[in-house]
This record gives sequence, structure tokens and C-alpha cells, in this order.
Amino acid sequence: MSAPQAWQWDGTAEGAGPIINAVLTRGGNATYRAKGELDYDLDKAYILVSQPNFVGYAPAMLVGATDFLTFDGKDSFHVDGKDAFAE
Repeated sequence: MSAPQAWQWDGTAEGAGPIINAVLTRGGNATYRAKGELDYDLDKAYILVSQPNFVGYAPAMLVGATDFLTFDGKDSFHVDGKDAFAE
């Protein structure tokens, strides 16, 4: 078990790299999609994240610009809005 961690995405392709690497090193899957990259995509860039070590159908989460992706330190990622850590 590791300590909980959080990353905030700035919405850029370059900023997606460290978040994708964090997900992959913890056993999950992550893909960056640029705005309009696929016909059925949302009208914005996003990172698609699935949970680590999930057997069967794994619901994916969308991380949008300014969102936080948090890891609970055990086995789960969560997406929180930009104000998740506001005081």
C-alpha cells in the first residue's frame, strides 16, 4: 500500500503524460484524446482512465481540464473537480 496521491491536469497533451504514467504504473489504463480526435468524442480534450486490476467490464472515468485524479493508495482512482482541494 502506498500513500494517497493527487494530480491536477492542465488540459494539455504535455500535461497528460505524467497523469497517464501515474495510472499505468499503478496497474490502470489511461489514454489521452485530443478535442475532435474521434468522431464520437466530446467537444473537448480528456484523459480516459480505468481502474487497476479490475476483472471484467471496467467503467472508465473522464478526466477533464483542471480536474484532479486521485489515487487512494490501495487500488482505486477517483476524479474530483477543480475545487476538490480548495480551502
